[in-house]
Amino acid sequence: MKSSELADALGLELKGNPDIEINGVRDVEILDAEQSLEEDRVYFIESNAVFKRHAKAAASGVILTHPELADRFSTAIVAPKAKLRLAFIELLKMFSNAPSFSAGISIEPLIHPSARIAPSASVLPGATVMADAVIGERCTVYPGVVIEPHAEIGDDTVLFPGVVIGHHCRIGRKCLIHASTVIGADGFGFYDDASGRHKIPQIGNVVVGDEVEIGAGCTVDRATIESTTIGTQTKLDDQVHIGHNCRLGRYIYVVGNTAVGGSVVIEDGAMLSGMVIVKDHVKIAQGSIVMGLSGVAKDTEPKTAYFGSPARPARQMHRMHAALEKLPELLLTVRALEAEVEKLRSIPV
Repeated sequence: MKSSELADALGLELKGNPDIEINGVRDVEILDAEQSLEEDRVYFIESNAVFKRHAKAAASGVILTHPELADRFSTAIVAPKAKLRLAFIELLKMFSNAPSFSAGISIEPLIHPSARIAPSASVLPGATVMADAVIGERCTVYPGVVIEPHAEIGDDTVLFPGVVIGHHCRIGRKCLIHASTVIGADGFGFYDDASGRHKIPQIGNVVVGDEVEIGAGCTVDRATIESTTIGTQTKLDDQVHIGHNCRLGRYIYVVGNTAVGGSVVIEDGAMLSGMVIVKDHVKIAQGSIVMGLSGVAKDTEPKTAYFGSPARPARQMHRMHAALEKLPELLLTVRALEAEVEKLRSIPV
């Protein structure tokens, strides 16, 4: 649809070129600082802070924004500031690729006729493969697996019982995904205003690289707009949660019962030990190690070990813990000194 048609469908004002052909929504936050916006995509910008990171945002793309920022863009769809988030939700709904189904009880087989399954793949009884899904050579799909529409499974990958691969998600070659893991669950996105609580559609997907192993009972949430990504040779233990919009690099270890908040970047070679919590929008730098039971609230430095909550560099935390061991003795000393001071104050001058 054209930019003017999109603005009309949203019930909003258009400033700029009415004839731009719109082919989707993109996330400006994942762009490099000097990367231009695509002319045929819609971007959501609600803050001046975006211009500090993306100087070229004013020159291209169609921007959904509010009146205070609209004049800064060549083409803008303008919503009142109080209604901007609701307009963004409606925009995502319009471009959602989630599958829809007809009412009634299906009597079709568990393998949809449009699914493309390599002759050398093994799809075991009780697995469900939905419309336009793709399963590569020599894959093994165990009973109870659900592969949703348009999902793609690379060659030599094994999906153990109860795995769910969400629609439009892509799994690489030689991956192992263990029982009851869900790839492509909805990201945790909501917006509250005076009218109630609104769910933010998650229209992105998950892209998993080659030779990735994901343990049992894990969840990897789909991105709001783009892709949640897991790089080649990264290994996730059991009961790991990866939030929406996360970008995990290559050769990463994530140990069990760890939860990674939305939009976290974990660079190559990092390691998160067991029961770590990582706050949203944090960057775990290349080669960082986060020790178990830590809570990471700030970006880490490359090749540095961290622990504690909030996590600090390990050397600093060792000094703090050493000081804590002396604290009871120091308190006794302070109390003794306070008592001496009181005695001196009671002596007449």
